[in-house]
Amino acid sequence: MQTKTILICLFIFKSLIGSGQTQTLNYDLSVAGNSIGMLTAVKTVSKNTITYTANSLATVHLFGETQISTSLTVVSMDGILQSSHYKIEKNGTLNDESTTILKNGVYYINHNGKTSQINTPIKFSTTMLYFDEPKKVSSVFAELEGINKDFVNLGSSTYQLTDPSNHHTNSYTYENGILKEALISHTLFNFKLSLKK
Repeated sequence: MQTKTILICLFIFKSLIGSGQTQTLNYDLSVAGNSIGMLTAVKTVSKNTITYTANSLATVHLFGETQISTSLTVVSMDGILQSSHYKIEKNGTLNDESTTILKNGVYYINHNGKTSQINTPIKFSTTMLYFDEPKKVSSVFAELEGINKDFVNLGSSTYQLTDPSNHHTNSYTYENGILKEALISHTLFNFKLSLKK
């Protein structure tokens, strides 16, 4: 009887572990101290595969009211990025889209019809920045542009990401290994991500 009970407990434990683990983080988006929307990031672990999603909805007032939504899904297996899909819509109309797919050791990237390739393994991308403090990372893959960007540790759990095309910098601050705050440079405005408790 005792052996049967132990086996049942082990089966239940294995079922719970095998079903995956999910972590959800919610961030407030703000510009000049004013809240403009929300971003929700989700990390789901299932055996050797991790799926990251980040979805946001924001309303900005530039030349009238504009509603911007983003949707990003990244799949990583055994620590190597397998695919990503990033989509941005403005007022319900597709504005920007990028897809990255790993095939036979080569990443095929399509950003709004422009194609490119990367021949080296991608181990860290921007979506992972929400969940994992990148202590030993020097380059981060930007899913939208389909390029690697320099990443520098500034100390005190603060990091800087630099866009090589326009030299805009973003800063990321961590607490207990989780992204607490990010300051993002944008062509028209800068915005802030703040972790909601």
